[in-house]
Amino acid sequence: MIRLMDDKLIDYYIGKLNVNACFSKDLRPDMTLYQIERGEEVYELNQPVTMFYFLATGTLKVSYALDNGKVVLLRFIKPPGVCGDVEIGINRPVRTSVSAATDCHLIGIRLEVIKEKTANDPVFKDFIIESLSHKVMAVSNAMAINLSYPLENRFAGYLLSISSQVNDRRVQEIKTFDLKEIATMLGTSYRHLCRVIKDFTEQGLIEKRRSQIIIKDFQGLEALSAGFYE
Repeated sequence: MIRLMDDKLIDYYIGKLNVNACFSKDLRPDMTLYQIERGEEVYELNQPVTMFYFLATGTLKVSYALDNGKVVLLRFIKPPGVCGDVEIGINRPVRTSVSAATDCHLIGIRLEVIKEKTANDPVFKDFIIESLSHKVMAVSNAMAINLSYPLENRFAGYLLSISSQVNDRRVQEIKTFDLKEIATMLGTSYRHLCRVIKDFTEQGLIEKRRSQIIIKDFQGLEALSAGFYE
């Protein structure tokens, strides 16, 4: 993660996301802009959380590490989502892995500053309640998808959830991660996932090009999808 010393860019993001509306006080002096590359961890597993973030651009992936070593996909965060809100009320190491699904820009505020300056802030508390409510619904939805639908439906939802949007239009090209990692998150085997990718390709839904998946038919994926991981 790299700190960006760009006041114009951070002010642009603050205005675009309407970040100041989340607080009664002016916390602009406490905000810092960061850049994180795809695959980097925002929060390291089993480490304390020290920062609260507003996601300005890109997509973050949230997964849960089980005691048996398996990882379960929970949801994706897209702008203007936040991370670190759960940790405001608890003081324990991270159990959910938050990493960059794409290159991202984040506006960070130290968690100790958030706790100190928003302790009696009704505007921020309302914002956090809304944020946490959305997360509970999103995780419940993800669990229902993971438990109730075949891999074809889950993978279609995964592709739609991770595809980004530019100027209200979905970007077709998706940089793939390790397919074994994706298979683990979706609760399946690597071979089964490869068969589904092959089936999707033959149906004209996607095209696989080395390290990329090209979505050819968004409507077809939406019809097949069991829902979004958002």
